[in-house]
Amino acid sequence: MYTHRHFGERDLPAPVTSAPTMTRDPARGRGARSVERGLPFGAGTLLLAIIVGGLLLRAFIAALWVPKSGFGIDIGDFSAWAQQMASIGPGAFYRAGFLSDYPPGYMYVLWALGLIGHAFQPLVGINITGGLVKIPGVLADAGTAWLLFLFARRFLGRGVGDPVAERIGLAAATIYLFNPGVIFDSSVWGQVDSVGTFAIIGTLYLLARGWTEAASVGAVVCLLLKYQFAFVIPIVAIVGLKRHLFGRSSDPDHDGRPDALRVLTSVASGLGSLVLLIFPYGLSLTPGADPKTSLIGQFVKAAGTYTGLTINAFNLWMNPWSGLAGPRDTGGLTPSLFWGDDQQVAVVIGSFAVNWQLVGALLFIAVALYAAWLLVRRDDAAGLLVVSLVIAVAFFVLPTRVHERYLFPARSCTASCRSRSSPTSTAYTPRIGPSTRPSSTPGPPACPWPAIRSCRPRFCRRGGSMSSRP
Repeated sequence: MYTHRHFGERDLPAPVTSAPTMTRDPARGRGARSVERGLPFGAGTLLLAIIVGGLLLRAFIAALWVPKSGFGIDIGDFSAWAQQMASIGPGAFYRAGFLSDYPPGYMYVLWALGLIGHAFQPLVGINITGGLVKIPGVLADAGTAWLLFLFARRFLGRGVGDPVAERIGLAAATIYLFNPGVIFDSSVWGQVDSVGTFAIIGTLYLLARGWTEAASVGAVVCLLLKYQFAFVIPIVAIVGLKRHLFGRSSDPDHDGRPDALRVLTSVASGLGSLVLLIFPYGLSLTPGADPKTSLIGQFVKAAGTYTGLTINAFNLWMNPWSGLAGPRDTGGLTPSLFWGDDQQVAVVIGSFAVNWQLVGALLFIAVALYAAWLLVRRDDAAGLLVVSLVIAVAFFVLPTRVHERYLFPARSCTASCRSRSSPTSTAYTPRIGPSTRPSSTPGPPACPWPAIRSCRPRFCRRGGSMSSRP
């Protein structure tokens, strides 16, 4: 239009160019900070401050505020196992008449604690092993926060150095490290779930990087830390087969690069590490004449140690309308620890009686198969996090004989998903369809998932286009 006819000039609108979602007034310094601007301090400096703050908080709680806290039964078991490992070594640890329902992996950690306790006993006059059992969990909390930052910085932005990715990583580390449940589990209750969570996130990071052999070793470590963390093994197996045998991946960095030899090397790495880690205990893989001398036999024994619909877990079975999960006495333990009986018959089909334990197992298998389908469709970093989250939540909600802490690994995956859905990440949500962005403007990161609701069978390709290729 013509607004200055007396000059005879045409006033054209200013060209529309892409700009950050939030800008700052350069003259008066007002307005919101641009999401693309760097952090006021280096991301590494801020991460170090967050981790040190989290460690100091845990040290204050564990050593000063509630120094004698913890679940007495588990604290006593950890201390006794650590002293046994330091006294007799791993060879005679899994012997008849001695309760040890944890797999061999965490016994290596307790072995180190027991040796430290024995070393300091002549100096302080007592064995301090019992006061050390909270340290692995506290250190694992810090390690998991660090891994979450690395995960986000590399995979949830446009690459290393992207300020938005660094903000997401710092947010994920903070959300996880200062989560009251995470703090309580390690520094108050004295549990070791954070050690396994550290191994899970580390394995997912290795797998996202394409280091399948190392991820296979990490998956074995997850299994040997706690049997419940074995769900990482099928994740590594599915992704490894898809990438190396079929040459398919939703991550462009790993797509179209088949290498069947890497399938063999990954299997060899996993099995080799498993044999090496259980060999000092005199364990075999499969049951022989004595089931107690096999890893599978130890798993069966551990699964039968605690029975019931739920072991103090407020999940599907702990509901007010079914009337199934009533408290029962188990002979000395807290009556409210065990709820219900999973051997009760739920339904009779012909001559086959289906108990609640089988119902829970079938429900979990159904969700696990759905998660496997999602993983086949999308195996990039975000897909690995979401699939792990789905399995971790399902393993807490659906099966019977579940403890209250089985939901713990989901906290780490949730921290990344929650920080990824922050307002600063919406600036990089891809457009679906033809893009009008100038060619000189950087595109969005590959496969962003702003929130869990974006978990769909299809996946994003670079530049925001969609593909139906699995």
